[in-house]
Amino acid sequence: MQHARQKFKPLKKGEFKLYSGETLHNGQIFVVSPHIPE
Repeated sequence: MQHARQKFKPLKKGEFKLYSGETLHNGQIFVVSPHIPE
């Protein structure tokens, strides 16, 4: 079930929801939206 885990990855500092699939050219993860309580 790695696909589900890679879907959203919270950061340590700002806690941003990221999409593992959306990456920039330099390899950085694209920030989709700020952390939202589930």
